[in-house]
Order: sequence, then C-alpha cells, then structure tokens
Amino acid sequence: MSDTAFPEKGAPVPDDLEGAVARLAGVGLAADPGAEEHYHNPDHHVAARMVEVVGGRSFGAFLDERTFTPLGMDGTVTVDTADEVFAAGVARGHIAVLGRAVAVTEPEGYFNGAGGVVTTADDMARWLTAQNNGGEGAVGARERPWWRTAVRLLPGFAVIAAAVFANRLVALPAQGRHITWEQTFYVAPTGLTPLVAAALAVAAVYAVRLARLLRPEVTPPGPRGA
Repeated sequence: MSDTAFPEKGAPVPDDLEGAVARLAGVGLAADPGAEEHYHNPDHHVAARMVEVVGGRSFGAFLDERTFTPLGMDGTVTVDTADEVFAAGVARGHIAVLGRAVAVTEPEGYFNGAGGVVTTADDMARWLTAQNNGGEGAVGARERPWWRTAVRLLPGFAVIAAAVFANRLVALPAQGRHITWEQTFYVAPTGLTPLVAAALAVAAVYAVRLARLLRPEVTPPGPRGA
C-alpha cells in the first residue's frame, strides 16, 4: 500500500480501527508484495486491527497490558482522532509562517495503529530506556551498514533515518508529526537521547542541534545519497 494507491488524508475519517480497515475494501496494491517499500499509515491500521481480532480486545487495551503497564507508563493513553488527542491533554499546536508561530486548528484525522499514543516526557524516557540494547538485533552483530528510511515530509507520515554498523548504533533520529505538532528524538552512541516535543512542526531542528551538542563530531545521517 502507499498514498498513491489510497490517499488516506482525502478519505473519510473512521471512528475506530474496524472502520479504518473497512475503508480499504476494493483498494489495490501500489506494487507486488515485496517489490517495493512504502510507509503508509493504513498498513499499520491493518496490523493493529489484526491484534484486536486475534486478541479479542481493543488495540489500546493490548498496548496497556503488554507495554505501558510493564514499563510503568501510567501517563500514556491511546487515542483515535484529533479531538481525542487534545482531550487527552495535548496543547493546541502551531505552524511556522515567515518565522512566526501561528496557531491553527488541527485537521481531523485518524491516528490509532499508525500513531495515536499520547504520553508524557517521563513515560517517553521509560520507553526509550527499554529500547537500549546496544544496537544489536536478535541474531547478534550486524555484518554491514544498512539504511532504513521512510522520509516523507507530508502530514501524518513518520520520518525515520538510521545508520547501523556492526555492534554499534551510529545514530537513530526519528520523528512523528502532523500539521501543528511534532516530536523528535535522536539516539547517539553517547547513550544520551535528546527528545524534543513541540506544539510547532519544527521540532526536528532543535533535536539535531541538541544531538550535535552531545557529540559534535557526528553529523546526524540523512537518507541514502543525501
């Protein structure tokens, strides 16, 4: 799936994951399975809905039992729509116009599965701590550098770029954003992880600056060929 095959942001906004998957009926694939890789929010809606059907409970309940509660993330909840995001305590956001922050209304959208997690700085620190595995995968050392990218500066799409070498995570900047808010974290070999969350869609700029302060000789990587 990709946004070319199913332009999600132009489709009706569903009420839940069941509705999010139902609106894909009749939609074709963007490419043969395994031939191409695309980051597309509805792919994650499908995966989250599978968790609900197989597990017999909501995706939020599954995350709470399997992730949030074990990690002590008591201030974290899942949400479906933009209204629920702000009802959970997220401040209204802004966009940058000619160097000024301008408050605007967040467009309606569906988040659960592909995003839809509202958390606190303390809980985010707990989650990041749980990811600290020395940069190794389940099979041990990685044999060669590789890039994992999904760079789409479009509303609702994640922006991820990582460079991994044998037994050493060089850098992992990751970003989640929508129209009026954004959060970015940068994992460096120092073991320190700056996290920037802002009600303004330019948080990545500040995260990169913080990363360079932590380790100025390392330039945060971009996508292949950048």
